[in-house]
Amino acid sequence: MADTKIEFTPPPEITGSAAWFRLDGQQRYYSARSSLFQDRYKQIKLALIFVSASIPILAFLPWLETARYVVAGSGVLIAVLEGILLLNRYGEHGTTYRRTSEGLKRERALLLAEAGDYAGKDLKERLRLLAERTEALLDEENKQWQQQQAKAIEELTRTQEWTSKQVQAVADAAKKPGA
Repeated sequence: MADTKIEFTPPPEITGSAAWFRLDGQQRYYSARSSLFQDRYKQIKLALIFVSASIPILAFLPWLETARYVVAGSGVLIAVLEGILLLNRYGEHGTTYRRTSEGLKRERALLLAEAGDYAGKDLKERLRLLAERTEALLDEENKQWQQQQAKAIEELTRTQEWTSKQVQAVADAAKKPGA
């Protein structure tokens, strides 16, 4: 039996409105970005798992002299990948963008079904309500993004401070006699 998919095309009086154009464009944007961010997050996490899991094996390979450089390089790679995740917040942005996309889909469905807050209203009032609710969802997402960026900058600053202290400690240790 063939899989049939029924497509529903909203009427032109809805699709021609500015509110619909904004909703549709933003829903597509947030859906695509969510998928992209989730893919990047998973790719980096898989790389981290692979590199981390390989360190104990690499450390005991017979080519001892070279192994320590490979293990050290693996440690650097882990630090860089974690820094990329910390800076770009792929996981958090992916989740937030998916939530926004789904919220916009919900508004679309309620509008087209003339359900929820859209029930019993004329088209002009439904489109006005759609515009307000779309902008409220986008405003909330923007606030969350700003909070995530501030958090990332704060964590990055702490990481830089810690790294500077570690580098200074190594430099001081290297200056000591017999080191």
